Amino acid sequence: MILMALPSIPRTAMGDRVVVDASVAMAMLIAEEKSGAARDTFAAWSRAGSDLLVPSHFWVEVANSLVRRHARSADQVMVGLVVLDELAMRTIDLDRPTLLLALDRMVAFRLSAYGAVYLALATAADAQLATLDRRLAEAAGGRGLLIGDSEPHRMAETSAAYDSAVAASPAWAYSASVGTHIADLRRRTMAGRA
Repeated sequence: MILMALPSIPRTAMGDRVVVDASVAMAMLIAEEKSGAARDTFAAWSRAGSDLLVPSHFWVEVANSLVRRHARSADQVMVGLVVLDELAMRTIDLDRPTLLLALDRMVAFRLSAYGAVYLALATAADAQLATLDRRLAEAAGGRGLLIGDSEPHRMAETSAAYDSAVAASPAWAYSASVGTHIADLRRRTMAGRA
């Protein structure tokens, strides 16, 4: 097995680093309860010169939500994607170490795979995680930045039977080799920051 360190995501000359999840972007694009808070937050990030990061699946997740959930046409989806692209968010490709970290977060916090990727990227990039999902913000701990202040808002599909699948066969997540591999990835990441 080849061990890889978590990616070193270079800092820009900008201010704070923030991973933006799709729920925040959707609130920016679609008029809903938290749209004002999302727009104000993006404006504040712009003024502060924040380094905004998104995982590569972000764009597909936003497009899917615009079409499937909000019944937008292809032209409207393109306009929305252009609006988001003008916010200068950097797209970070998911690599295997970050995927392993996401898998760890998915199991540990009972998150969707999509949510866990945002959390793993925030951890790997030493960034805040901006979301409208209270559960994801809580899983992020001190990194969590909950936009708006109301009930949880979730981008993901309705919860599948993840709990029963994990409970029935959790051995892979807690095996010595996976634990050792994740601990080594964390150690290498921390050593790279020193």
